[in-house]
Amino acid sequence: MSRWAWAVLLSAYVLGVLAGNMGAVLGVGALGLLTAGGLLAWQMPQRWRAGPHGRVWLAAGLVGAIALLYTHLLQPQPGPQDISHTLPRMAGEEVILAGQILEPPRLTRKQRTRLILGVEQLNNNAQIRGKVYATLPLLHGTGLVPGQRVQLQGRLYDPPRASTPGGFDFREFLARQGIFAGFSGELAAEPTERPGGLWQARERIVRAFVDGLGSPKGVLVAGMVLGRKAVDLAIDVQTQFIQVGLAHTLAASGFHVTTLLGVVSAVTRFLPPRVQMAVGVTTLAVYVGLTGLQAAVVRAAVMGVVALSTLVWKRRVRSLGLILVTATVLLLFNPRWLADVGFQLSFMATVGLITATPWVMARLTFLPSYLATVIAVPIAAMVWTLPLLVYHFKTLSLYNVVVSIVTTPLITVISTGGFGVAIAALFSPSLGALIALALTWPVTLLFIIVEWFYHLPGSLRAVGAIHPLQIALVYGVGLALCWRPWPWRRHLLLILAGLGILFIPLWVQGTTRVAFTLLPTAPQPVVIVEDRGKVGLIGGGDGYASADRDVIDYQITPFLHQRGINRLDGVVLTGGSFDLAHLALNRQLQALWTTAPAQFEGIPPLSQSITIGATTLHPLNPENSVLWLHQPRQNWLLILAPVATLPAFTTIPDVAIIAESALTPDLLSAIPAPVVVITNRQEPEAFPEIHPQNFPHTQLHWLGDGGMVQWNAHQGLNLGEDLNPTLE
Repeated sequence: MSRWAWAVLLSAYVLGVLAGNMGAVLGVGALGLLTAGGLLAWQMPQRWRAGPHGRVWLAAGLVGAIALLYTHLLQPQPGPQDISHTLPRMAGEEVILAGQILEPPRLTRKQRTRLILGVEQLNNNAQIRGKVYATLPLLHGTGLVPGQRVQLQGRLYDPPRASTPGGFDFREFLARQGIFAGFSGELAAEPTERPGGLWQARERIVRAFVDGLGSPKGVLVAGMVLGRKAVDLAIDVQTQFIQVGLAHTLAASGFHVTTLLGVVSAVTRFLPPRVQMAVGVTTLAVYVGLTGLQAAVVRAAVMGVVALSTLVWKRRVRSLGLILVTATVLLLFNPRWLADVGFQLSFMATVGLITATPWVMARLTFLPSYLATVIAVPIAAMVWTLPLLVYHFKTLSLYNVVVSIVTTPLITVISTGGFGVAIAALFSPSLGALIALALTWPVTLLFIIVEWFYHLPGSLRAVGAIHPLQIALVYGVGLALCWRPWPWRRHLLLILAGLGILFIPLWVQGTTRVAFTLLPTAPQPVVIVEDRGKVGLIGGGDGYASADRDVIDYQITPFLHQRGINRLDGVVLTGGSFDLAHLALNRQLQALWTTAPAQFEGIPPLSQSITIGATTLHPLNPENSVLWLHQPRQNWLLILAPVATLPAFTTIPDVAIIAESALTPDLLSAIPAPVVVITNRQEPEAFPEIHPQNFPHTQLHWLGDGGMVQWNAHQGLNLGEDLNPTLE
């Protein structure tokens, strides 16, 4: 077969795996792929006479359908003895759990130790199996390593789904790893002795960096060498690097493998070809093990082996063909890797470097070659990863290219030196620490640059959620640009078309949307008002700084990113200790009011009506504990604190929202709204007098059970699980 025929078949396999990972229904997806193969077999031989024969296109449809079936068959499912089957009867109960640590322990954002545990016993039942995501107090998890057996005491729980569109889906995240249960507790007995393993080499390397550079600089360089999944890098440092567009430096991938191979090639260039090949392959195998078998590292290592063989034996390969073959081989081994964001970004960045770098370099001929390369590489990578970044994170790092250009020389020096330190540390951590001292100034300068860009206004911009079809169309434009040389005017037109496909729908949605959204927070409600480009926030915290930050990080921020909101035209703080500086991070707060002036000094009280677009908010009592939210097509009543009597209503509210602290049977009886939403932290069983049978004319919705509530001008009112994930 011709290379084009192979390219079609391999692409069909990748497409089938992609459909399976995106949740395509097996029968419908397979029929669609077979139909597409038939249509292409009918049309393509006539339109592309030099291309593959019609039977190749038919075979491609069949290959895609088989790939879809294969991906479905390999999707993780709980086995008959999986611990998740005990959740309905044991969730929340105190249990004793025994098992083996499967992965290197890590720290969570709340400074607890996270373990992936292979279950061997639950209480007295030694038949229970499966994996569990366990968190322990920091001191209990210190010193634990993969392979140790531990006995834990605590409670099982069902991993939660994302409570807001665009939020982190913890259940799906664990399910992709074959984990269907969570556990929170502490050590119940001393763990077994620490077995030998690659963790020892990893520990020697990290110790050398920390001894030489201190923390967090040493941990940062260790993360740059081994990837942040292999070390515990401080969350604030990770956040800064990710937000300015340097996430790739902390994710072990092609950049790291290329640097490592460069060091190996320089050291072994005087040796025979077979020895060079053996040393290179062995080095890559050890590196893959040290980083924890991450998908992007495996991909880069496979490509590195092929590249090494071409250099050693002077053979020529087609780069794009090599990428396609590598992807297919890896996805044959594990089709679930295609769902990994790092895997996707790594491949698309490589495609960008191959296809776009020469085009950019051709327009920078007036610059020295090295400087042109430093500028061209981040631009090429950004162009091909931009659609995926927007799709997965709903944000853009505005200074990505500039930061990459400025820091590339530093990162190259640090990474190259870091690999030297790592090699030395394997023999002697003290020697590694001594060598690491030479990296002090480059690392310090890198920290200064990253922190400066991080604090610039608008370093991260929310752009909103895009549809997979937009992604496909944008990459179609990219392929069209690579397919043949175009006149510069048409080239520019295609680039503008790609940007338009990506961003024009987002702009239209943002400027026409009218919606009220109640986020699943407790005990204080948080309502987001959107009215044709104007946005307001009404809500508060519960008085605990860490919990209030969680509300901002896990509820408000994902929702604002998903909607592409970077400015809040009006913010009304209703109580608690809301961290305004944290809320204002990467977004503008235009105007502030409060219903609790004693808790928010310096912020004017809500003494009169305020307007957000065509929506008005005004207090109904002197204490500002009852608010009326009015839009020409919708009225919401917010009750934030206990009230003796309600004011008379000239208009019946469509929805009433009651804070848990204000909930009483008498209050419910006095509310004329057909729908009442209760922002509860406790379980509904804690309020036995609040039973639906006692309020037959009112639909009760417990926010803690059902998720967010939204009204929008197109779909009307949606409660909890009935809410369309697209929010449109």
